[in-house]
Amino acid sequence: MDGELKTDKIDKKTAPKAIVSGLFLSVLFVSSFFVSEIISYKSLLLSFIYTAITAAVYMTLMISERKSVCLLKFGLSVSLSFLVIQYFWDTHYSVRALNWVFPGYGNQSAGGRFAGFVLLLYHLILFLIGCITGFIVKPKKYEHFEKAILLTGFAFTLVTVLSVLKMEQDFPSYEQIMLYSYS
Repeated sequence: MDGELKTDKIDKKTAPKAIVSGLFLSVLFVSSFFVSEIISYKSLLLSFIYTAITAAVYMTLMISERKSVCLLKFGLSVSLSFLVIQYFWDTHYSVRALNWVFPGYGNQSAGGRFAGFVLLLYHLILFLIGCITGFIVKPKKYEHFEKAILLTGFAFTLVTVLSVLKMEQDFPSYEQIMLYSYS
């Protein structure tokens, strides 16, 4: 029926698109947390606006013709997020970003970690709202929006990845930070 989500199985044509969307979703979710944390060092308001925009893109990517596809996207985004977050942990992205914004700062303080936790909760709430909205939205003519959804996800993910990599090139090394902190 027009306007209702189909509940049948995922077909061979839909599966690759759902996998790509799941990858985009995982990169956007994890990267947006770290990028918004960097933005928050300068402006908390801009950080919240950036997060809201990212959550809207996340919601857009979650919109699916079938509930099973929406669930697949969500499952993949959660699973793949662990790989993306591993990159940020291995590169000490947060500490390096903090020292890029405030040279010589050292490690995050307990207050900074608490503020990061509050920001993470804000992210989780917005992204859960995006997931739920993406799950219940019933597009009337999904095939017209599918290409735009994938292109939006690709464009936003590409800009995010390029921004993260560019910023990382400008960050001080973790070794320099530790030497400065403990000397």
